[in-house]
Amino acid sequence: TKLNPSDKAEKIIRDIETVIRLNEINSAIYIEFQNRLDELIKQKNEHSLEIEEILNKLGVLYSELDDVASLPTRMGFVDKGTFEIYTVIKNSSKGDFNEELVRDFALSILDNIIKKKIYIGWQDVPREYERLQSDIELLAVNPRFEELGIDEHEDLLERIMRAVLQNYSLS
Repeated sequence: TKLNPSDKAEKIIRDIETVIRLNEINSAIYIEFQNRLDELIKQKNEHSLEIEEILNKLGVLYSELDDVASLPTRMGFVDKGTFEIYTVIKNSSKGDFNEELVRDFALSILDNIIKKKIYIGWQDVPREYERLQSDIELLAVNPRFEELGIDEHEDLLERIMRAVLQNYSLS
């Protein structure tokens, strides 16, 4: 049977939620997708937008989910790890977000810490993990990156370290 527009929107919402749930552990970008989906669900429930407009926006969101694998490259990141660090910081920012500075910070982690200091098995040595975390903390308090305030948020630093572990562990 043919779905009415509201039922069609519900099906697309469920499909998008499934994609987000399956991938949110692997990338912080899915938090942003979830926030956008939540806003569309709210607009749908409040009838603040016509259902056709909701369907269009859901279609755009779904297309972006399909393209997320190539998103880091399209945004100019050299690898998924730097994009992940950028996204973690972006998702935690409240108010002003200096995209250029956050991008530079993520790339500096790669160029000045990751490329120079990791080796096969580093992630299995607690002292190496702590050393890497200290190096990232030092970079965060560098006058160049101080305005990001990363050193003021222990949970943010922990999420950055999870992104580093997830993307730069070598075995």
